[in-house]
Amino acid sequence: MQQWLPDDNGNASSLHPEPQFKTPGFCFVCQQWTEFMSSWDFAYRMDGHLQVNWREHLVCALCQLNNRRRASIHLLMEIVHPTRRSFIYATEQWSPLYRHLRKCFPFVEGSEYLEGALRNGQNNPAGIRNEDLTNLSFDDKSFDVILSFEVLEHIPDYYRAFAECARILKPAGKMLFSVPFDTRATHNRIRARIRADGTIEHLLPPEYHGHPKNSKGSLCFQHFGWECSNK
Repeated sequence: MQQWLPDDNGNASSLHPEPQFKTPGFCFVCQQWTEFMSSWDFAYRMDGHLQVNWREHLVCALCQLNNRRRASIHLLMEIVHPTRRSFIYATEQWSPLYRHLRKCFPFVEGSEYLEGALRNGQNNPAGIRNEDLTNLSFDDKSFDVILSFEVLEHIPDYYRAFAECARILKPAGKMLFSVPFDTRATHNRIRARIRADGTIEHLLPPEYHGHPKNSKGSLCFQHFGWECSNK
C-alpha cells in the first residue's frame, strides 16, 4: 500500500511506501512497553523535508492515546499531582483523553460546546454536557484542576474564557492548558474575529483544526505568542 504526499505547493508529487508504521516504546499511561502507530497524515514540510506530525501520532496500541494526550497526562500526574478525590474539569468529553480521566478520577467533569443546542450545564441525550467556556455554569471555586487542551485558540474572547476558568478554580487550584504557540512571536497572531453583528471577519486565510463531530473542523481564531496584557 502506498500514499501520495503533497509537495510545497500542495500537489501530490511525492510517493511514500509506508503510510503507517510502528515505533516501539514505553507508554507512561499504560506503564508498560508497547508499540506506537504513526502515519503521514498531517505531515508538514520543514527545510524542504517532509516531517511526521509526531504530536498527533505515536498512538499507543493499548490505551489508544496519541503523543500529545499522553504528554498531557504525564504533566498532569508529575506537576499537578491530582488524587482520586480531586475535582477536575476537562474542556472536552468526546475524546479518549476524557474517557481515561473518567476511569482514574471519580470527580471529573467534562463538556463540549454544542453551539446553542442546549443551555449551559445541560446534557444531550448521549450524556454530553454543554458548556461555553466564556460563560460557564459551574459555581465559583468548584475545581482543584482545570484541563484545556487545544481549545482556547477556537474562542474569540479568550480573555473571558481565562477569567471564567479563574473563577471556578479553588484558591490553590491549577490549570493546565495547551494552545498553538509561536515561540518567535512577540504578539498573538489574530486570524479571525467576531464583528459587532455576529459575523466572522477573516484577517488571514481560514484555518480549521480537527473536530470529532464536524467534518469541516473548528475555526482557529488565533495563534498565541509571548504577548501579555492587563486587560
